[in-house]
Amino acid sequence: MLGNDGLVLTLPASRCTELVAAGIRRPFERGQGSPLKQWVVLSDGAEREWLALTREALAFVRPQPNPTSGPGRRPPHPTVSSAARTGTAPA
Repeated sequence: MLGNDGLVLTLPASRCTELVAAGIRRPFERGQGSPLKQWVVLSDGAEREWLALTREALAFVRPQPNPTSGPGRRPPHPTVSSAARTGTAPA
């Protein structure tokens, strides 16, 4: 998301810690007193790094494909019955 201070991304906590420790980025705080462990802010002036880190963030949050569910399909939620998914009553 684009915030007032720059581009805000979610990455693995270890990667965020690494970026902050290197002085490359700063932790994201939502105004409640403590930074979020898996969020960093890419400030203005660092736009050349935005694309690579945005791709890294997308790979982190994108669900991994499930080979048993077929292309482009997600498996059904395990707690939802097929009757609830289809709106039909069991026979």
